[in-house]
Amino acid sequence: MNTRKATRTPRAILAIRGAQAARRHIWLTAIIRRQLALIAPGTTGVRIFPACQTVILDGAHGHPTADAQRDAHRLLRNVYPDADWSRSLAYDVRTGHITPGLACAPSSLTTTGAAA
Repeated sequence: MNTRKATRTPRAILAIRGAQAARRHIWLTAIIRRQLALIAPGTTGVRIFPACQTVILDGAHGHPTADAQRDAHRLLRNVYPDADWSRSLAYDVRTGHITPGLACAPSSLTTTGAAA
């Protein structure tokens, strides 16, 4: 009787898939970095606080407008549709990772509400 045994994926295929995923991440991070540079030059991070409807652009030169905050939020929502947007998130431009953030923005950092 010929029964199929589950075989593991060869290491070469896993290495190729890992390299492809790394290239996609680098490519996507570069695109987001360029878009954020157009929206608000100098941005090093984006913090989104849905509870208090605030978007903070870290490192942006000058004071980012509400439109810039809204555009940055919209950009990240389009790129990361599977993220849990009902809670606070922080995006690091340098690494390209989006992570859970604080519950609400510190009162010293809140600006005009700009959640999209």
